[in-house]
Amino acid sequence: MSAQHESEWGRVAEDGTVFVRTADGERAVGQYPEGTPEEALAFYKNRFEALEFEVNLLAQRVAGGALSPRKPPSP
Repeated sequence: MSAQHESEWGRVAEDGTVFVRTADGERAVGQYPEGTPEEALAFYKNRFEALEFEVNLLAQRVAGGALSPRKPPSP
């Protein structure tokens, strides 16, 4: 990667380190040394969106009574 690439929520440093912007500044979330900065940002954006989906789904199950917050789910 020859140059740093930025978006509204993060940036990719020249060494492939991906940073996310937070209220407290920046935090490194990982590295993506292969590929373009755009691919690196897209990769971590997709990972965040997948995690966000799982958290929302879990919250819906707990709120709907389908899953108790005190009892672990059965396999």
